[in-house]
Amino acid sequence: MKPLVLSLTILGLFVFPCWADDAPEKVATQLSVLLEATQNNDLDTFESVCDEKMQEAMTAELLTNVSKQVSALMKSGYQPSYMGHIDKLSHKTYYWKVDFDTDNAPDLLAVMTIANGKVAGFILR
Repeated sequence: MKPLVLSLTILGLFVFPCWADDAPEKVATQLSVLLEATQNNDLDTFESVCDEKMQEAMTAELLTNVSKQVSALMKSGYQPSYMGHIDKLSHKTYYWKVDFDTDNAPDLLAVMTIANGKVAGFILR
């Protein structure tokens, strides 16, 4: 009986976190804007969902560098899958797995931090 309970407990630790809720609609929209702006190297669109500090941190050169690395893969198609979020004191950080439609393309992890309804941080890894 103990091995069964232990097995079910371990299974629960791995399975239940996979059932993450959907991302809030506004947050999912903000992610879409950032991904599309990154794909198209469009700084104005990128900054449209960002707070002032993020707008200052994101330069045309930085966006161009990231866009050069991922735009070809993104143009072939991709699917972001919401993985969950972490609550922090004054903000939330959301996580997505980005799967590309191209065979043998590596997945990316999109990490987006929201504070006061605006994007305060965004990283593609």
